[in-house]
Amino acid sequence: MSVLKQGKNLDYAIQSVILESANPADKPFIQALVYGVLRNYFWLEAAVATLLQKPLKTKDFDIMVLLLMGIYEQKAMNTPVYASINETVSVCKKLKKPWARSLVNAVLRRYSREKSDFTLAMPSMVSQYNHPLWLIKQIQQDWPTDWEAIVNANLSHPPMHLRVNIAKTEPKAYRERLKSSGINAEMSPFCETTLTLDTPVDVSLLPKFAEGFVSVQDLGAQMAANLLVLGPNMRVLDACAAPGGKTCHILELAPTTSLSALELNPKRMARVKENLTRLALTARLLTANANQLDAWYDGKAFDRILLDAPCSATGVIRRHPDILHLRQPQDIKALAKEQLALLTTLWKTLKPGGLLLYVTCSVLNSENDGVIEKFLTAHNEAVVVELPSNIGKKTVYGRQLLPENSSTDGFYYAKLMKGEG
Repeated sequence: MSVLKQGKNLDYAIQSVILESANPADKPFIQALVYGVLRNYFWLEAAVATLLQKPLKTKDFDIMVLLLMGIYEQKAMNTPVYASINETVSVCKKLKKPWARSLVNAVLRRYSREKSDFTLAMPSMVSQYNHPLWLIKQIQQDWPTDWEAIVNANLSHPPMHLRVNIAKTEPKAYRERLKSSGINAEMSPFCETTLTLDTPVDVSLLPKFAEGFVSVQDLGAQMAANLLVLGPNMRVLDACAAPGGKTCHILELAPTTSLSALELNPKRMARVKENLTRLALTARLLTANANQLDAWYDGKAFDRILLDAPCSATGVIRRHPDILHLRQPQDIKALAKEQLALLTTLWKTLKPGGLLLYVTCSVLNSENDGVIEKFLTAHNEAVVVELPSNIGKKTVYGRQLLPENSSTDGFYYAKLMKGEG
């Protein structure tokens, strides 16, 4: 209800529930149920419409959500059917809507009887692919041969990637530590510091996690620091730095870096500080609007800039299924405008001969190549630098990682060198 009706961030909403009213031991169940319903919302909504004799009133959206939960639990979780139905029906009393008990009971029992051959009364692309229609069409337009694989991957369970801190241990050595703890992991062929777990685990189970031996970070995100081509004693800016994974990775790879981490949101900056503290790393933390140079820039140009720009996050939907419900079509144009403004402003702080790496976790062209094209039109001193051919798909100006079931999330990279103009 927090996500669907109040537009709240899913991570915040779940954390609020766990802290305020739930037993922490129930967190895995709550998370599986909530993530599952949000991932499969459009199919579940169509299923409820098929099972109801008449639509529920708008004021009874809480009962609608309860039905979605009850059907998903039967469809995808291991709860015994009788227990699932009884527990779901009992919630009606807690919602102070005892009249709904018979309705919920009847709908869920009908679904349990018809489950093996249940079909939607009015199937659509939205219910089939569990994405809003505008997003399906946009992904189809941008990726005509890959769109179906992208939307299917968006509904999958994401892999858990670890970034091994090479300042403290070697990836192969840490893999053996994991194995001795009963956790299996594979080395990544794309990034030498990356391990991929066979099965995700709580970070508390990772050996030496608190001591900073390893961090949780998607494989695609781990590629950023390597693409910066860091050298000794460079001045580096990590713009839009929160939560700090890339900030820390830069310092792990190049400890002599003079790194400035820039972040607008003070609460998110606190996350950067937490990560740096755990890993015993140091950076200059700047809480300011990147577009307002007077508020943070000291006039000393940077050798490298990482701009991990605010974006639609359409490449990480499987980790954040609330994006399917919170993102709106009008957001994309506004985000592209913001991305171009950030790129234009930060470019002023880059040394001639320096490199800027533009990154988004979007799969939409208007936020990626579209932004770079507009920037290049206005900056003839900017030179596109070729990226390694083993990174995703080549685009006009960069490389695009698409979300894949067992591999990376969706990331876009473009690297620009500042010429003399």
